[in-house]
Amino acid sequence: MIAGVLLVIFGYQPQREPSVGWIPSQTAVFTRTEPTPVPTSAAHRAVKVLQHPTRPKVIPIASPALPKGEPAQVVVATTDGKRLVDTSLVPTVRNAEEELVPPFGKAGWYAEAGWSKRKPGFPGPSVVAGHISHRSQPDVFYNLPRVRPGDVVSIKYTSGDKVSFRVTRAEAVRKDLATDLSGDVAQSIWQPSGNQSVIRLFTCDPETTFVGSHYLGNWVVWANKI
Repeated sequence: MIAGVLLVIFGYQPQREPSVGWIPSQTAVFTRTEPTPVPTSAAHRAVKVLQHPTRPKVIPIASPALPKGEPAQVVVATTDGKRLVDTSLVPTVRNAEEELVPPFGKAGWYAEAGWSKRKPGFPGPSVVAGHISHRSQPDVFYNLPRVRPGDVVSIKYTSGDKVSFRVTRAEAVRKDLATDLSGDVAQSIWQPSGNQSVIRLFTCDPETTFVGSHYLGNWVVWANKI
């Protein structure tokens, strides 16, 4: 709030007019003379104006510092501290078929042109993907379908910085719905409202049909920066 000029008006009593006394006889007339005005002290002037109000010091709100370095590790822990995911993290782009395919044995953060500035912890959505299995063996996101709201996703950087996110949603999503920006699900993943720092984790949904070398569904985790 910006301080304004303080204007205080005090009551002011003007001096009374001389009064005429009663007349007991024709030989004596009594009158009350007007008293000599007394200068009013500065503390009791009729109007007091604070000419130079003290303005409160405005303290700017600092923007949160962005993590330095490159994303290097992703950890997902349950509310009781059990680690469901703990793996290294590398930049990943789409292949010739426009699929985001991270390497086996590591998770990949989406670092393609236009998204390379959306590292985890930066304003806007960031996307991390990992395989659920490889050659019938568990891979880095094998336990991602066990993630529930309230769990914590932590991203560690090469600089030692760390950013954390609280899971708000986790569910199976058909792959076509996860990429169709005309629908609410895809909008919530790729184009959420506002400029809040959020993260989305992707893997395959093992409960769906396996066709060729892919499951038909995804398991998606939504989380907001803490």
